[in-house]
Amino acid sequence: MIQPQNNLSLLDILTIISFIIGWANYEENVDQSDLQEILQKAVNNIHEHLEIQDIKLNKIMGVLNIDT
Repeated sequence: MIQPQNNLSLLDILTIISFIIGWANYEENVDQSDLQEILQKAVNNIHEHLEIQDIKLNKIMGVLNIDT
């Protein structure tokens, strides 16, 4: 009968280390995705605010009869 070996080989150790590094990178990538999404929402909010300001300025310039 063949008895299982309880020793870890170099390949087993490298596999475990690779898994841990992959897991750490996955968490970092998720965090970067979240950050990118937050930044994109902020940029969209700024863009929307500037468009509203442009409309207001155009109305004011129209009342003052100022050509652009």
